[in-house]
Amino acid sequence: MTSAERREKYLLNEFDRIFESLEYRLFEHLAAADHIVAKIISEASTAGVGLSTSQKVVRAKIEDMIDQIAEKRELESPTRGRKELK
Repeated sequence: MTSAERREKYLLNEFDRIFESLEYRLFEHLAAADHIVAKIISEASTAGVGLSTSQKVVRAKIEDMIDQIAEKRELESPTRGRKELK
């Protein structure tokens, strides 16, 4: 194993350790968000909006919210800016 491969393995292990330390909190928040989304889709269905349409709109709105949240975080802490995802 090369030095670069060892470093990559070490960094992935570090990431896993960090992620796992916060995973439960993240899971709980996502479960709560899922409950809200299910309610939105259910109410939209009652109003006659199709499931496919609801899912597309919810996905687009959630992606927009995530972008807004990241932009707000970046403005509040410019040294911790968002990195481009690959």
